[in-house]
Amino acid sequence: MQEAYGINEKGNINKDNWRWNNYIQFVFTLGEKLNLSTLGIVQFPLSIPYDNTYNVPYFPVDNKKYPRFTMELSANFTITKHFTFSAKYFIQHDEGQISPLANEQISNFTNGLVYKF
Repeated sequence: MQEAYGINEKGNINKDNWRWNNYIQFVFTLGEKLNLSTLGIVQFPLSIPYDNTYNVPYFPVDNKKYPRFTMELSANFTITKHFTFSAKYFIQHDEGQISPLANEQISNFTNGLVYKF
């Protein structure tokens, strides 16, 4: 069954999913204590990710090449010599998911204190 579906012993479908990555990053330093950065990434698939994969009705194979878009925004504020407050927002849009249960868009926000030794 694993051979028919192309699944390895760990339960993964191994396919060549080569992507062309393009990114741009900007870093802004505002004074001595605050810096902001933004990172934008676009990934274009060079081949159809699930070409020649067994077609399961619950997980239909889509033979299109969808780009993946990612953006990350972050801010760092220096409080003391050792402590920095950090906040980061991440968002990614990807229509090329094999499972219809996977979200096409994910995002998260994290923040916290960073201690430097």
